[in-house]
Amino acid sequence: MAVGAQASLGVTLKNTGTIAWQYVVEAVVLDDQGIVIGQFNTALGTALQPGTQTAVTWNVQVLQAGGYWVQYSVWKDS
Repeated sequence: MAVGAQASLGVTLKNTGTIAWQYVVEAVVLDDQGIVIGQFNTALGTALQPGTQTAVTWNVQVLQAGGYWVQYSVWKDS
C-alpha cells in the first residue's frame, strides 16, 4: 500500500461455546523492525450468543513504507 493510503484491519469472532460472552478484541500493528506503530481495541457492545459470529474492523492510515505485522488478541470481558 502507498504511504497515505487507507487500510482496513479486521477479525471475525465466532462463539463456539455454549454460553454467551462479551469479548474484547485488540490488534497491535508492528513495523518490519518490530516497533509498535498502532494499537486498536474494541469491546463488543452485546454478548455474542453461542453459534453466532461477528466482525470487528478498524480503519487505519498507512504512515510509512515497508512491511507490517498484525497481532490479534481476543479475551472475555469481565
